[in-house]
Amino acid sequence: MAHRDRIFVCGTFAFNPKCSWREIEDITRITKTVDGRGKCPYSPKANSSALMTDKGDFYIGSATDFSSIDHAIYKMSGANFGDLLKTNQVNDLKVFQNGCLFIVNLITQNKINLFPE
Repeated sequence: MAHRDRIFVCGTFAFNPKCSWREIEDITRITKTVDGRGKCPYSPKANSSALMTDKGDFYIGSATDFSSIDHAIYKMSGANFGDLLKTNQVNDLKVFQNGCLFIVNLITQNKINLFPE
């Protein structure tokens, strides 16, 4: 996902998620590495949906644990995504009880919409 002159890239790295900021003009050049937990699923088979706003806020709907049982929606903002909002655990959210496959995200009227399948 692009933000200003950088790209935010994440990968599961065989159940050890990692992310990095890269220069938009040369994506092979890593400017900063970031812990990927909460920003990327653990499993390469897990489905997630993410977007970054013009302000640099990062939203993701994804499994948040190693076994892909606990799904959540996160909002991360601020320097190094230090400001974090997260939905409650799966037991409190009926939409996630049978797992989740996030398929669409939209920004409309200053609202983020993540639609589970």
